[in-house]
Amino acid sequence: MVLYGNELTGAVPESLFQLPLLVELWLNHNKLSGELPAMGAMKSLQRIDLSNNQFTGELPPDFRDLAQLIDFLFANSRLLLPPPSNNDQCCDAGRGKVEEFIALCDSSPKDGL
Repeated sequence: MVLYGNELTGAVPESLFQLPLLVELWLNHNKLSGELPAMGAMKSLQRIDLSNNQFTGELPPDFRDLAQLIDFLFANSRLLLPPPSNNDQCCDAGRGKVEEFIALCDSSPKDGL
């Protein structure tokens, strides 16, 4: 679903994130705001672009359950990543492959950094 650059405002409707057959979702370059709804129902999602919006809060925790997700973009969106496990590096990302993000955020350094 391509909705980029349409000057959309306000919160993303929860129903948009309840589409289990949706493969791609492009919401970039809008003026969307608020927290993202749960994403767990989007079982087929492979790519999502949330860049250049005004989202607040964290990515929903269930985004890690999206087994088909390959690529996600969220630069310039004011969106926060879930707190890492003692690893601040993952919060510097703006684009990435989900498996790399999860591996980075789920790792706990032994030296306590």
